Amino acid sequence: AFYLRRSLRIFPIYFSYIFLITIIFFIFKVPSVFKEQWLYVYTYSYNLAKVFNPNFDTNKYFGHLWTLAIEEQFYLLWPFFIFFLNEKNLKKFILAIIFIGPLLRLLIGLFLLNLNQNIEFIGVFNCYSTFTQIDSFAFGASIVVFRLNELKKTTKYFLIILFTTFILGIVNSFVFNPHAENISITTFGYPRYLSFNSFQQVWGYTLFNILSVSLILCLLKKDKYLINIFENKYLMNIGKISYGMYLFHYPILGIFDNLLNFEHKSLKGLIIFLFFLIVVIIVSELSFKYYESKFIKLKDKFKAKELNIVRPLETISD
Repeated sequence: AFYLRRSLRIFPIYFSYIFLITIIFFIFKVPSVFKEQWLYVYTYSYNLAKVFNPNFDTNKYFGHLWTLAIEEQFYLLWPFFIFFLNEKNLKKFILAIIFIGPLLRLLIGLFLLNLNQNIEFIGVFNCYSTFTQIDSFAFGASIVVFRLNELKKTTKYFLIILFTTFILGIVNSFVFNPHAENISITTFGYPRYLSFNSFQQVWGYTLFNILSVSLILCLLKKDKYLINIFENKYLMNIGKISYGMYLFHYPILGIFDNLLNFEHKSLKGLIIFLFFLIVVIIVSELSFKYYESKFIKLKDKFKAKELNIVRPLETISD
């Protein structure tokens, strides 16, 4: 039931998008990279192609699909651990994964450095590899398994972690990477792929995971300030169509880049970005209303079996 319900949400629009690209390729021979990359796209292994090939050419048709690949690879394994492990062993397993994740990022980074790989490739490997990102899923699972929703003062914890994340990012930027070209103040000291000079790839992802968990707990606790923001009807609607927005935003951006000549960091770029955002929302809204929702309605025919371990967190599934 779990696989069927997730498949009805994820697969229809994903494979419809890929089928459309396939048809366009056979007719117009674009995108040209489809010939070399179609297998990775169809098998949810796009992230692995980037991990094992430093020169792999990402693009605006498929370049963002690596995150969905990691998600699907996780879905292939995680339910088996839930099924075969009792609650006590599952807790031990989750804690082990939370500690193994950053350790793997450290050891792999040092190993690649020893092989004279450049810093950027180390960042790519640690970012795109399923195993070096597996702790993020364990953090998410910990909310349910350890019943973290019963914690008190979640807002206080969130603010402390948010402040810590900000300070460490700024310090890391100016102390350890003062001459780095790819660090912008808009990233708050967390560049793309993060930095390995200060082992930011090791602790940075972990810090983001803890920050995300603390935010989720605040929302579960119905924090009066945050809940007013996140339960805004417009943001609620964005959440509803967010999967489509993620899937469509990159190719739409590619179309904008090809048709319009503009500098992204400019007033003209800002105006075009707002127009781009509106287009993405409209396309995603139409996709959800007239296509995705048809499959989502079928999910009710496949009710997931309730386990004792998840009953205290019924509000999450709601």
